[in-house]
Amino acid sequence: MADVKDRLHNIYKHNLAAVEVYKGVIKQITDKKIHDNLQGFLRDHERHLQELRDYFAKHGEDQPSDWRDLKGMLLDIYTGLRSLTGEKGALKALHTAENIVLKQYKEEEKELHEEDVAKLIKNQIKDEERHRDYLESLGM
Repeated sequence: MADVKDRLHNIYKHNLAAVEVYKGVIKQITDKKIHDNLQGFLRDHERHLQELRDYFAKHGEDQPSDWRDLKGMLLDIYTGLRSLTGEKGALKALHTAENIVLKQYKEEEKELHEEDVAKLIKNQIKDEERHRDYLESLGM
């Protein structure tokens, strides 16, 4: 079974991938309101990364690498291909990415029982659910 550090590294890698996906999709969005909301969600993911780095530093753990893993690279490629079909395709790819990130959070959350890390992850999950709900409100 993975330990807390490994679980948080998994979440970190998923957020890292999400940041890259958001950066790619935001370039495709022409609607100002959607663009601004996505910029805010990108900042949420960047904040999640910083909160995780802070957690590792506080607990004397090695900082996670900022190299994306294979899953992250594949997600970026998928998003790029979907973006070729236009704004709607880019948003659908983003919705897929958010669902993947949220699924990872929920899988890892089941095993994270220490109070400080559980609170951190629960707060980040609330952001992820808000992102997913917004994208679904756009018909994705």
